[in-house]
Amino acid sequence: MIPIPLVKDVMWTKLPIVSGDQILATAAKVMLDTRSLGVVVNDAYRRPMMVLSYRRLVKVLAQGANIKDQVAKHAAYTPITIRETDNLVEALELMKKNNVRFIPVVDDVFSNQDI
Repeated sequence: MIPIPLVKDVMWTKLPIVSGDQILATAAKVMLDTRSLGVVVNDAYRRPMMVLSYRRLVKVLAQGANIKDQVAKHAAYTPITIRETDNLVEALELMKKNNVRFIPVVDDVFSNQDI
């Protein structure tokens, strides 16, 4: 039987990061420049606490958000997360169930990694 790879085997460790006080335009530019599906949003103490996906960005802008709004106003404070020791089947099931394409990988606290 072939072993199922773990999240840590495929996760991306160089994530795009923005601070919560930056504007949505900056987050959009970071996503475009890094070709990423979202950004990790740091709080004032530079701790990763939120996620802003490109889907959420498009949604809030379509609903009338100002491109100059602060990222923290629109980022998800309770993002769907997964552990690096979980297997890829679990990750894919979680992504499908929650209709997301960007999942931060955590240990005991939110970390700067994703799949």
